[in-house]
Amino acid sequence: MEGRQSRYQTVVTAVAANADYLDGIAVEIQFPHYQAEELAYVQLKAQADYPDLESARQRVVELRHYQKHRLAYRNRTDIAVEIVRQVEAEGQFPQAH
Repeated sequence: MEGRQSRYQTVVTAVAANADYLDGIAVEIQFPHYQAEELAYVQLKAQADYPDLESARQRVVELRHYQKHRLAYRNRTDIAVEIVRQVEAEGQFPQAH
């Protein structure tokens, strides 16, 4: 994109093509994977004891965000397999191998 940086790390596209046509089926965009940075932050903010309920609640929220992001990340292969399964389930191309 003309040397511009993107906010997105992974872009997976699915295309059906033959000699007569080229048709876009799906585009999946995934935000960058910052697991190492998030883990470092979670470890940095850890305390041996949380003196009040609000600070303990905030810690739980931080840990849940880290876990949510960790579980939500998918690699390109997983994204591509999911797109293929969706296309097959919809029966859009029954003659395809």
